[in-house]
Amino acid sequence: MRKQLLFFSLLTLTACGQQSRQTSDTSALVSQQQATQAFSIVKAIDYLPFTFIEDGCYARSLYMSLELASQRIPSSALYVYGVLQPTPSVSWSYHVAPMIQVTNSAQEAWVLDPAFEREPLTRSQWLNKNFAASSKSEIKLENIALYTKTRIRAGSAYFEESGRTDPYDTPETRAFDAASDSEGDVVGLIPRPINKSVLIPNFEEMPTFLSGDIHSACTVMYDYIYRERLSEPDEKVEKLLASTTRLIKAMDSLDKLTRNGVSSYWGEAAKDCSAAMSGYYK
Repeated sequence: MRKQLLFFSLLTLTACGQQSRQTSDTSALVSQQQATQAFSIVKAIDYLPFTFIEDGCYARSLYMSLELASQRIPSSALYVYGVLQPTPSVSWSYHVAPMIQVTNSAQEAWVLDPAFEREPLTRSQWLNKNFAASSKSEIKLENIALYTKTRIRAGSAYFEESGRTDPYDTPETRAFDAASDSEGDVVGLIPRPINKSVLIPNFEEMPTFLSGDIHSACTVMYDYIYRERLSEPDEKVEKLLASTTRLIKAMDSLDKLTRNGVSSYWGEAAKDCSAAMSGYYK
């Protein structure tokens, strides 16, 4: 008889690793009130191209982390690497979205990713969403368990690997363990627990955002808004630029901005993004 293949998720996470600041059970962490506020902040974002999911997750993630930081809410960035198949027509080699953990909570970390759902997802739910359209054959499940990796970085990190955010970054590790039935056949995937010791303990310790990263993300989002096939894309672009100005000013006032110029992108999008950041990148 054909076996039913299921994805399994863990309802609780255990800590692993050590840190000198405090125990991993009490690190980063946001209060329940901050978590609720974070959910509302991300749901209200109306200037990012969440319906164009073929690319751009890295830029969307940075903007969402900026929005949270503007309200003094720290976040991490959760990456997953592998042969990802969220829909029948879209495949990725990696995906990223902001993650927050409620302090002193046995609940899994929450991932904020409107490209999947407007409501927050548990980390297990989010990981499984990346394989929503994948085959659930035993061979496929075995390969996902063996080769899918995850990584945590500071929410203010982007592509650079200078070591600036190292205290809050992890190396790539396996994302899943295989779940087997009594006959040894793989029937599901169990997300591995995260290393809570790298979660940012408070907003004051969150690394700064780089102006060059913000410019890069702005340019990418600007271009991808026009790929959403909206009736009024120019209006959404104006919201993006206005939000960019608001957010970079907020980061500067909160001492969470490092001015390192703008990205190497060129063209109309890059020019308009530079104008939106004028006075805050030199």
